[in-house]
Amino acid sequence: MGVASSLIHPMRYMRTRPFAKPVIQTYVRKAGRTLLPTMADVERIQNVVFPAYNDAISVLPFEKRPERPTAMLVQECSLALHVGMYTAFGRNAYLLSPRLVDLLDRTDLGAVRVRDIKLPFRAFYLSFGDAFDARLPGPPNRIDGAYVSLSGTDSLQIVVTTCRLDAGTSSAAYWPFSRDLYYYAPLDIADINRSFEQILDDAIGTEIKLEADITEPDPDLVAERPDGHEVLIQDVRYLSQAEWAEYARDGLPAFRRALALIVNAMCYMTAEPQDTALDYPDDAPSELVKAVRTGKPSQRNRAKIQMLDRGFSFIRVIGSALSVRDLQTGTTGDGVGTLRPHWRRGHWRRQPHGLGRSEIRLVWIRPTLVGASAGESEAGHIYLIE
Repeated sequence: MGVASSLIHPMRYMRTRPFAKPVIQTYVRKAGRTLLPTMADVERIQNVVFPAYNDAISVLPFEKRPERPTAMLVQECSLALHVGMYTAFGRNAYLLSPRLVDLLDRTDLGAVRVRDIKLPFRAFYLSFGDAFDARLPGPPNRIDGAYVSLSGTDSLQIVVTTCRLDAGTSSAAYWPFSRDLYYYAPLDIADINRSFEQILDDAIGTEIKLEADITEPDPDLVAERPDGHEVLIQDVRYLSQAEWAEYARDGLPAFRRALALIVNAMCYMTAEPQDTALDYPDDAPSELVKAVRTGKPSQRNRAKIQMLDRGFSFIRVIGSALSVRDLQTGTTGDGVGTLRPHWRRGHWRRQPHGLGRSEIRLVWIRPTLVGASAGESEAGHIYLIE
């Protein structure tokens, strides 16, 4: 397949979080396939994550511990909920081929509407591998995919994930200091006739508006722990919200680009459902992969369980059916005034079909490199799609 499990966020998460297994087990056992976790579900997750954090920092001198961990812990619990939801609905992960990432990134959504897209599952993960060059503000990172889940019938939850480039991806050691960066956006899809361009613009507008809604901090208070000891609780939401506002503002361009890629990928999955192949990461144990593929039913089931126990699961690779040649031909005109080679962006055509032409089929008008023979092109790969 050409991709290591460390590039697939759900698999990386299981190795880099010491609490991953108990958190996921707690979510699946208590929340199950509920797409709107309750406050009780959130508290159960916190009861697993918070002690793990205390254990992780207990070996460090006080001066080296995080000064204000509240925001980090809240975000960590939020991320755990989405990983739990992904797991509860079957651990369905999709990997876009590098060619498909590049071409969809050069494609406009145009008039694609909510009703034009069919989700394969109510919750799944969409991976870009290492093919997407966008990043979020903060420590070195690369946007590597997104958790997608349908909340009821009117909200599509998107959690854009990143892979840290300055931290290990195979160990849970010092996880509080190498936490994942992510963006969350609930897309309002209640009106099935709205275009995704409008929906994404609204989502970005909401993020901008939130920057101005920073509230004053609540007063500190003293709370009693279950063991009887009193602790001082300081409200750090004001500071964390201010920092989040700056973080959100700086990351909006990359976030908007990632959201467009995610929706374009769902368009492709709707238009080309047959372009899917089951595979395992390259570093999955070869003997277990062989047993899953060729063993007897009991051997396959046992191998799958052992694979999951080691942090591996299957992936649906999409885009491998695209036919590619090294150079795409195209012209920019003859004689004087020939343009420098450039990409003409792709788009989606909403083609009516069916009884009374009442249904819509998405047809991908793919990006085209114009004037490929005229010289060096703009930055990017050169593909011919047949």
